[in-house]
Amino acid sequence: MPGKWTKVAKSPGFATSTMLLLTDGSVMCQQSFGAKWSKLTPDATGNYVNGTWTPLAPMSITRLYYASAVLRDGRVIVCGGEKSNAGDDTNKCEMYDPVADTWTALAPPAGWTNIGDAVSCVLPDG
Repeated sequence: MPGKWTKVAKSPGFATSTMLLLTDGSVMCQQSFGAKWSKLTPDATGNYVNGTWTPLAPMSITRLYYASAVLRDGRVIVCGGEKSNAGDDTNKCEMYDPVADTWTALAPPAGWTNIGDAVSCVLPDG
């Protein structure tokens, strides 16, 4: 399916990295190499080009190239990452709640010392 890229009218105010499509149709965007996040909400016609950026609560640590997923209930999980201020490769995990706009630290998976640059997926059972 052919398509084309269209630049959005405004930026979140920082260099961007990971972007995640949330269950409400907005896009959550991470600051490259940082802990900051911002949310792009489409305009009244559903167009992202003229959407609105809103700052979100920051993660507790910086990370790049990590496992991430949007869960069915709308929460976002991130684990691991490179170039973190918690260690070059880290096993730190956090859960973002978009309703409360908060991040909560999670225990890393048992036996995992470093996750680093990781892929992930949500399994059929959630």
